[in-house]
Amino acid sequence: MKYQQFLQNLYAQNQFVIKYDLKAIRWAVQHENLKQVAKRIVLVAGTNGKGTISSTLNAIAITHGWKVGLFTSPHLVDFRERIRMNGLPISKKEVQFIGEDLLRRYNDRQTNSLGPRTLSFFELTLLIALIAFKKRDLDLIIFEVGLGGRLDATNALDANIAIFGSIALDHQHILGNTLEKIATEKAAIARKNRQAIIHPLLGGSKQLQIALQKIGANVVKIKPFLENPSFDSKIANKNIAISAFQTLLKTPLRNSLILNALTRHRWPGRQEKRDVNGQLYFIDGAHNEEAMFAWANWMDREKTLPKCAIVGLSPGRDAALLTPIYDRIEHVVLTQAINAKAIQAEDVFEKLTVKQQKKTILASSPKEALFIAPKKASGFPVAVVGSLYLVGEIYAEFGFSAEDLAIITAQGSTR
Repeated sequence: MKYQQFLQNLYAQNQFVIKYDLKAIRWAVQHENLKQVAKRIVLVAGTNGKGTISSTLNAIAITHGWKVGLFTSPHLVDFRERIRMNGLPISKKEVQFIGEDLLRRYNDRQTNSLGPRTLSFFELTLLIALIAFKKRDLDLIIFEVGLGGRLDATNALDANIAIFGSIALDHQHILGNTLEKIATEKAAIARKNRQAIIHPLLGGSKQLQIALQKIGANVVKIKPFLENPSFDSKIANKNIAISAFQTLLKTPLRNSLILNALTRHRWPGRQEKRDVNGQLYFIDGAHNEEAMFAWANWMDREKTLPKCAIVGLSPGRDAALLTPIYDRIEHVVLTQAINAKAIQAEDVFEKLTVKQQKKTILASSPKEALFIAPKKASGFPVAVVGSLYLVGEIYAEFGFSAEDLAIITAQGSTR
């Protein structure tokens, strides 16, 4: 079987269906003997910023000589981005070898699948990662929580510490319609008498602290390493990662190694600048209100503002989310990801104000949007904003591979 065919079979396992219970994945983790796959396991939850926290902690640990596994989602251009060892994506050969075996044994109930029920795409992906990680005697594995926390598949693992980004209203139909309910769901990745790391100034921190105290977790309030006078959430997330590593290390930090890691760290598609064939792009998967607010702050800090933006939304998002973009950008090219998780550009356009519509150009695909936007930008940067699926398809149009989306650059390099 070829790699792409294997991926199609894996995606067919309820890719966009949430199996919101832990019974089946706990059974599988136990059955595959994957309860303890590394010296240290960390879970990272939150509404926004968990990918930045996870990848920053990954870079810091690697710079200190640790062997590190990283599990994140979603991927941008290649499934292999979800599973990394020391910053490098898993190979096609290994992911297919492990994945085909799991698909044979956990596929369809009618073929005598193992466990209480068929595993979802996300659950199978987690198993692939755990098996790959177990082979390598890792010092640390960082798992980014998929959705919520209490019933997310990653919570089948027994984490040494729990780390939290901001908490905001998102996925209310699953997690609840108040910050208190959402914080309770996410706090459940923490364990009694174990450390939980939060930032007191991020959204939902008060609700999160109350939820963690009910669990009996030892709440660690971070000691900022980086100055953050105007409170940039990206800097706050990096401070969380630094504080988390300090908690894991249990000895004083070496400032030079931390600064080296921060210089080398990169998290693709999140407040990222890319020069592609001489055109500068400001790229950010700002997919909800809090993330869009952070995007607006990023733009307001920049000396040169993009003149044109390529924009697309995921289902469940309202056109009002785009207001900060229209307030700052002259031309907006509205499109949609080809992926099933996208709102058609025409549907978004109909909900815009008349003033916003006058700024808008409709594009049938990310490829067409990339043809239009640089011309409208007239030598200025182009912004790419919205759905991470849109960001991924833009990167695919650039011709990027998983290896091109490095999350830790070469020693001494900032490229």
